[in-house]
Amino acid sequence: AAPQLPAEQPNLLLVTVDTLRADRLSAYGNPRPTSPVIDRLAGEGVRFDRPAVQWPKTGPSFASMFTSTYPSQHGIVRHIGIEMPCSFRMLAEELKSRGYSTHAVVSNGAVASEFRFDQGFDTFVETWKLEPTGPGVDPNGAETETALAQGVAESLGGEQPYFLWVHYLDPHFPYGAPDGYREVYDNDEFYAPIRTIEFADNPNQQMVQLGSRRTIDQRTDLGIYVSRYDAEITYTDEQIGLLLDSMQTDGLLDNTLLAFTSD
Repeated sequence: AAPQLPAEQPNLLLVTVDTLRADRLSAYGNPRPTSPVIDRLAGEGVRFDRPAVQWPKTGPSFASMFTSTYPSQHGIVRHIGIEMPCSFRMLAEELKSRGYSTHAVVSNGAVASEFRFDQGFDTFVETWKLEPTGPGVDPNGAETETALAQGVAESLGGEQPYFLWVHYLDPHFPYGAPDGYREVYDNDEFYAPIRTIEFADNPNQQMVQLGSRRTIDQRTDLGIYVSRYDAEITYTDEQIGLLLDSMQTDGLLDNTLLAFTSD
C-alpha cells in the first residue's frame, strides 16, 4: 500500500548530547541503568544498531549532519573554531525555506554563531553567553539547558511547524555531575579499575594520556573516569526526560518527529 503522508508538515525536534558514546547507554549494552529516557525513545522508535560519526569532534560532526556532506567536502577538520563555509546550505536554512520556524539552544562553543552554525535559525541561544541563573549554577549544565529549551518551546506551537535543536554539553570532561549523581556508580557491582592511566607532561592533555589538570583527584584507575562519565549520562538523561515531559504536557510533541543522536 502507498504510504500515508501527514496532512501537514511535522514538527522536528533534534536532541543531541555532546561526547556521548553509544556503548555507555543501556540501550546499546551498558549494564548500568544510565539512560532510561533515551532507552525508551530507542524502544518506541527506530534504533540504529551501528551508528558512525564522520569525524569525532563537535564542529566537524555537526557540519556533516547539517549539510549532508563529508568533512573532506566541508573542510572542517582537526581544529576547533573553523567557520562553516557559506557555500553550503544548512538544515535550518532548508527547513526555513519550507515554512518552518527554526530555533536552537546549544551549550558548546564549537558550534557558536561566530563559526556560522546559526545559519537559518530564527533564534539561536548560546548558553555560555548568558549570566548564571544563581550561585553555583553551571550555565552550560544540563539543568540550565533544559530550562532554556523549555523557555524557547513556550513560544512554539503556532501555525508554523517548528524545528528545535537542543544540544546538551554533558557528559563532557571534567565529568562533574551535580551532587546526588556524581558518585552514584563509583562502587557499584559493575565498577572495575579496568587499567592504569599514565599521566602526561602536558597538564592539559586529555587524549591517550591525562595531564595533571585533567584528572579526577589524581586517580590513575580508568574505572573512576568511566563511572563519573556514566553518572553524567544519567544526569543528562533525566533532564532530557523533563524537557520532553513539559513539551508533551504543552502539546508540543503532537505531530512531531524526534531525533536523538550524539556528535
